[in-house]
Parts: sequence; C-alpha cells; structure tokens
Amino acid sequence: MAKFPGSDLDLLIILEGVEGLSFGKRIDLLMAEEDKLEETSEYRAFLHEFRWPPSIQEHVLTPDELARHPPLLLDLTTDAIILHDTGVLSRELGRLRLRLEELGAQKIKTGSTWFWILKPDLKL
Repeated sequence: MAKFPGSDLDLLIILEGVEGLSFGKRIDLLMAEEDKLEETSEYRAFLHEFRWPPSIQEHVLTPDELARHPPLLLDLTTDAIILHDTGVLSRELGRLRLRLEELGAQKIKTGSTWFWILKPDLKL
C-alpha cells in the first residue's frame, strides 16, 4: 500500500506501436481502460485504507523509451508494485538496480520526500 497517501499513483504502461504518438494521444488510448482499474482489489484496498480515490498519473512508454531509463524508473527500483509484466519491466528495473549499485547511488529520504544522489563520489 502507498506509504504517503497524499501522493499520486503512478501507472506505468509499456506499449508497442505507439512510437511517434504524442503523450496526449497515448493517454487517450488509456482513458477507456481506466474505469477497469477501479474494479481491481488494489484500488478498492486504497479506497478502504485512505478513504479517497488515488490521483492517477499515467505514464505510457514504448519498450525503447523504457530501455533509456527515464527518471521515473529511479523510484520504481525501490517502490514499484508490478500488477502485470511480460518480463520487460522486471528486466529493465534489474538492469537499472545493478547500474545504481555500481555507481553507489543513494536514495535519501527526508520526512515524506526523497531525492537521489546518483554519483556520491563525484567531485566538482
């Protein structure tokens, strides 16, 4: 369950065949499916625990965009709850976790917020 109920719910969807479509057009593809999310046990559990619906932030990426490790993936290396995966997301998160470990990256938590230090030994 969410650690910070005031935060949004990031929904990452990896789709093939949406290359070249704008973010808006990608979201349009999902709008009809979003109602189905409300029928899931995870959504109902959120409502039961926090007494309000989560704010959903959709992210639609192609497999190639995922492989470029956008900043969103940083937090997913520690906080993701994967509802369905064909293996694509698990593989990329594994690769990113290894790279973060190689760099000595650190996720610093301060209260209810956090930030990443990707290269702690970097000298200016």
